[in-house]
This record gives sequence, structure tokens and C-alpha cells, in this order.
Amino acid sequence: MAREAAERRLAEIRSKIDAENAAAKSATEKTRIADASREQAVREQAAKEADERLSSECKVSLEQFSKVQFGMQLRQVNQLFGCQGRQASGTRISGFGTFSTYTWDGNTDLSVVTATFKENTLQSKAQVGLE
Repeated sequence: MAREAAERRLAEIRSKIDAENAAAKSATEKTRIADASREQAVREQAAKEADERLSSECKVSLEQFSKVQFGMQLRQVNQLFGCQGRQASGTRISGFGTFSTYTWDGNTDLSVVTATFKENTLQSKAQVGLE
């Protein structure tokens, strides 16, 4: 009888320990998620501030254009060119995603850069008249 009581008490203690461990694990995971969320918010704010510092006008060179790689994000292209692109068009195609076309002025008269992004990822680029 004393042994059964001791075993029940031991089971109760183990159950409490398991519950405390589960609670601690849950709290640790929530803290990790909150930290990651704060870090993401800081990165997004820094990127937004960097975008705001970009000029609305620039003159893209052939050298800059040649550095643009497929798969780059719109923000990266803007940073490389040193200015914000102007959205020329945008559309959502069911089953395929959102596509947006941006343009930048080139470094010579009548020169232009055009790039198309799918979900902000570069899919195509073209230029006319760059030097």
C-alpha cells in the first residue's frame, strides 16, 4: 500500500515535470518567434528607409544594366540603379501570380530600361539606347 502511494506520488511529480517542461518549451518557441518577427520588422524598416533615400530620377548606364541578374528583387534593382523604377503596368494572372513592369530612364536621349517582375522577382529585362 505504501509502495502504491509512492508510485502514485512519483507519477504525479513526473506529470508536473512534464507539464512544466512543455510550458517552458512553448515559452521558448514563442520567444524565438517573437525575436524573429522583431528582426524581420527591423530589416523591413531598414529596407524601407533605404528605398526612401533613393532618388526618383537617375540615368541608368549599360554597365549598371549588365549587372542586373534574373532572380533579383525589385528593391535590389532599384538600389543598383540608384533610383526608384516607375511602374508601367501590373496585372494578376490567376494561377500564375502578379506581374509588374517597371521602367528607368537611360543615360542617353531616348534610352530606357524595362524590367518585368513576378512577385517582385526579376523575370525579364530589356534596354534600348544605353551607353
